[in-house]
Amino acid sequence: MVWDLYDGRGTGLASAQGLPRYFACQMTADGDEYAQHFTLMPINATLLALATEQ
Repeated sequence: MVWDLYDGRGTGLASAQGLPRYFACQMTADGDEYAQHFTLMPINATLLALATEQ
């Protein structure tokens, strides 16, 4: 589920290693464009349910 889409995936939810995660795309060093690296953060069942409902 992608929330922020502009010149590539920005933020959203994904499954990583079988668990739900929030992801955020990192910017390049000059801050000019999206890199191919993402920060993954675990989320709990409550947030997953709310996001899926939304």
